[in-house]
Amino acid sequence: FILSKGLYMARILAAELQQHLNQYVTIKGWLNNVRGIGKLNFLILRDRSGFAQVVIVDKELFRKISHLQPGSILTV
Repeated sequence: FILSKGLYMARILAAELQQHLNQYVTIKGWLNNVRGIGKLNFLILRDRSGFAQVVIVDKELFRKISHLQPGSILTV
């Protein structure tokens, strides 16, 4: 995953994301799963160290990405 700080971008792993709470980050990884649970929709992305869960609020966006296959490479 990538932590964006202006023009500077540092690579961090999913296992290190807790150290970057309340910061804007760009997440790049492989799609592990897309799921909807009631009103909540999620993307589960993975890298070599673990997983990151992304909440998708926009229902139309979720509909568009729900067909993606596991292993697809995404940037969020």
